[in-house]
Amino acid sequence: MEALGLLEKVEKHKLKVPRGDRTNVVIEPMLTDQWFVAMSKPGANGNHHEQALEVVANGENPLRAG
Repeated sequence: MEALGLLEKVEKHKLKVPRGDRTNVVIEPMLTDQWFVAMSKPGANGNHHEQALEVVANGENPLRAG
């Protein structure tokens, strides 16, 4: 990246590894799938939150667990 001129800057940082209070054992992060929807941005037919509420109210929720 540096050779291509794409690197803006390099900063040193100290890696903080979380440890348990009692055992001082390293606490591993539990990775999970995460997602979000920007509800305040306008969509094709109004705001996303308005569309989502309408879909759920009509019983058309495509994300419903089957």
